[in-house]
Amino acid sequence: MAVFSGTIRSEALDMDTGITVVLPYDRPAEAQQNPCKVLYLFHGLGNNSGSWMRNSNVARYARDAGLAVVMPEVQRGFYTDMAMGLKYFTYTAYELPRLCEEMFRISPRREDTFVAGLSMGGYGAVKTAMSRPDKFSACASFSGVLDLNYVLNHEMAVREEGQIRALLGNDKTISPENDNYALGRAAARLPRDMQPRFLLTCGEQDYLRDVNLEYQGFLRDNGFDITYMEWQGGHDWDFWDRSVKIAIDYFLD
Repeated sequence: MAVFSGTIRSEALDMDTGITVVLPYDRPAEAQQNPCKVLYLFHGLGNNSGSWMRNSNVARYARDAGLAVVMPEVQRGFYTDMAMGLKYFTYTAYELPRLCEEMFRISPRREDTFVAGLSMGGYGAVKTAMSRPDKFSACASFSGVLDLNYVLNHEMAVREEGQIRALLGNDKTISPENDNYALGRAAARLPRDMQPRFLLTCGEQDYLRDVNLEYQGFLRDNGFDITYMEWQGGHDWDFWDRSVKIAIDYFLD
């Protein structure tokens, strides 16, 4: 297994940005898929590109599965093209896969490409899969902030009003391209074999449980291939570590 942690130059962001990449290329050539499948794994609010490596066993899970994992960084940008800020969605959904396919020996095929994330990153993962079903065949969200209306109605909206305005604009309107419900309704009209499949996990004690229960019901009602799992747990790394192991098995099943 090889692990790279450093910076990458993004044209969409017009700056260098942090990235961590796990590559499972220490197996004998006959035992590894080349190019290998890839998971784009998103961090949560207040985290960075190294948070998954510091707080979980994702590198070991990826090694054992023969899977590449790419962990980008979006600061507090909610994987959006911010109204007054940087184009984090363009970077993570379009530019990053292209750059990684060019630099690393990973597969460009839709059936080999997955996206997942925790909390804010869960929102970003679902948004990415719904927006780019041509690229991502499966998605997992762990304790996801799946509806930005939750953010607008949360105490964060007062405490972080400047950040909310930077994300959504001064009128704080959630546009269709940032609305996972609007994106889901559009993706539901695609042929079944072009729709991504979804795994959602949330802890029974997580404050986002109701948000996740509502969204998994929305996915079911719109005909998506959806697996929802919950167990004892909160909004924490113990829960997310177990979730990412389950997700890797789910992607490769």
